[in-house]
Amino acid sequence: MRGVSGRRCSIPVVTSRAVQERVLAAAERKETSSRFLGAGLRGAGGREASAPRHAFYLPRVGTRKFREAHGIKGIIGCIDCTQIAIVRPHIREEAYFNYKGFHSLNVQAVSSDDLVILSLNTRFPGTIHDSFIWRQSAIRQEMVGLWDNGNKDSMLLGDSGYPLEPWLMTPILDAAEGSSEARYTRAHSQTRNCVERMFGVLKNTFRCLLRHRVLHYQPPVVSAIIVACAVLHNMRIHHNVMDRVDVGDVQPDVNERLEDNNGVVRGERVAEAERVRAMLVRHF
Repeated sequence: MRGVSGRRCSIPVVTSRAVQERVLAAAERKETSSRFLGAGLRGAGGREASAPRHAFYLPRVGTRKFREAHGIKGIIGCIDCTQIAIVRPHIREEAYFNYKGFHSLNVQAVSSDDLVILSLNTRFPGTIHDSFIWRQSAIRQEMVGLWDNGNKDSMLLGDSGYPLEPWLMTPILDAAEGSSEARYTRAHSQTRNCVERMFGVLKNTFRCLLRHRVLHYQPPVVSAIIVACAVLHNMRIHHNVMDRVDVGDVQPDVNERLEDNNGVVRGERVAEAERVRAMLVRHF
């Protein structure tokens, strides 16, 4: 297998199998560890934490690549959710039947600019709104802690399905054409595209996650499978075994919202969040 650089490289089969087995075992115990998700990513100045079926590994400050690409400073990752199709579960079937018309888990992830999965949350059924998952996730608690401890250069980007908070910047949907707000929103969309591309690459590589494949397992096992796929995805990037088609030709997995945004949970410290966003807009 050839990496992006063109050189031949690979992850030993024994290694990848061992990682899969350890991750599946951990997920069965509901003790998914960020050391699996962040395998090989230490040394980047980040901090680790974990929760049942939720792991993350975050840089502490905004990355230069995000700023250089589209001009938004202080961004450490982009967040979104994607629906992973499953067979009809035996318990609480109605909770898993999503607005797109199939049973699923609504999986939240944070992506870096180079498509590394920094955070993964596989706990919630398909009917649960993205903003509710965000409110309940350990990643939000970590972001609040960073902000309250004086780290004001650590923010995520999310779409209109998320609440505006000082540590989570959202687009300005009613911005006048040609205005600074419109230019900010355009840059926001272009920057956040990395998480959609990450989902596209993940599903294109591990095709069991595609909508038409449908995972024929109950939610706890599906959760373990998704975590295992995420670990191997990060290992492929770290060891430079991504195919060229992976990074260039895969269609983004866009989270199309067929419902309105009435389900968005109002964010905290809205006035402070609006001031932070206004400061970002000034640069456009």
